[in-house]
Amino acid sequence: MGLFSPALAFALAFAPPAAAEEWAEFDRPYLETAVALLKRLPSTREVWRFVQRERIPLEVSDNPAHVDDNTLGAYDMVDRHIYIDEVVLIREAEGLVDEGVSPRTAAEVLAWKSLPVVVHELTHGLVHDKVRKMMGRAFIFPSVEDEQIAFYSGSLALFDMFDEKPELWSQERLLAMDETEGHVLKAWIKGPRVLERYVELLYEERPSLIADDDKKLLEVAQNRVDSVRARIAAMREARRAMDAHGPEMAGVSQRFLRELPAALAHSERALAILTDTRDVLSDPSSLTRLRAFYKSELEARRARIEARRPVKT
Repeated sequence: MGLFSPALAFALAFAPPAAAEEWAEFDRPYLETAVALLKRLPSTREVWRFVQRERIPLEVSDNPAHVDDNTLGAYDMVDRHIYIDEVVLIREAEGLVDEGVSPRTAAEVLAWKSLPVVVHELTHGLVHDKVRKMMGRAFIFPSVEDEQIAFYSGSLALFDMFDEKPELWSQERLLAMDETEGHVLKAWIKGPRVLERYVELLYEERPSLIADDDKKLLEVAQNRVDSVRARIAAMREARRAMDAHGPEMAGVSQRFLRELPAALAHSERALAILTDTRDVLSDPSSLTRLRAFYKSELEARRARIEARRPVKT
């Protein structure tokens, strides 16, 4: 696993934990290139300021508890930490090396290719950080609008990279990890509403902060609180059983035993944030401000990406 923090960007003196053997030689050039791109691309300046200010880490992880192997990236809203899936990256890296690309160049290519996902995930953190400052309390409420805003931000980064290195996206250099961005851009070419509808379908289980009524939003928030409370209760019961009878008699694995303290602490932090979120959504005036904020964020990013639309001749 590789770990990125803003300190790496400033002095490249940050020491990551031991990387998994398969990824180790790719790790540093991948992180260095990702940092350099975040710092200088026109569309990522706000995201980069957020990373610097809040010291948001980026970790290449093979832990399925952090990011599923079918997903390139995930943002942990509780610990404010981005995870990029090592399994996906190493698969693409090995394919490039098999074609004769050096490990360093392969890592740099993967940093370019995965940056839209990094920006997408950082945008989730940035938007929720803005809400936290606006409301005066932490906020976690993944919504359709969150994803629409994040896809717009990732696409803007992609356009900046198209301008600089279009050859990386020539037909012969496309990778499997480019597929999602390809679908997003095809939808956008048909029109902004088509793209937003595409995202709605991808995340049809997500509530809409703009379209759903107050009662539904509060119900979703309360269900999330109840779910995490139940998870905490189950973990505490498992710990009591282990303390009383030992892990074997309690029917838990050694891995579960090792991971339980961290998992319990994470869930307890999540519960506090989700309780604050529910309280924000239960206040009509706060919800009105929240809806106006998301409309404004969505409109601003839609306008920026629409400004990149090719002129018809």
